[in-house]
Amino acid sequence: MPIQPRCGFLLNAKAIMPVGAYSRGGKNRVEVHAAEHDFHPTTRVTPVGLLLRARGELALYAVTSKVTSDCPVDILCKW
Repeated sequence: MPIQPRCGFLLNAKAIMPVGAYSRGGKNRVEVHAAEHDFHPTTRVTPVGLLLRARGELALYAVTSKVTSDCPVDILCKW
């Protein structure tokens, strides 16, 4: 007999990603001045995902504030 999941959703926060004028060496039609390193990011974003298992739906949220224990509750309330 297969084990049934106890909850119908998963909520997970991942690593903080710096946001800024960075370049990975790609091609662009417009000249871009990028920073050499990510020492001073413009902001930081934490991706948070909400997966609904029964429906197979995924909702992604970008959190710019510090992710605390209130963050999952706030995301569920907005959802």
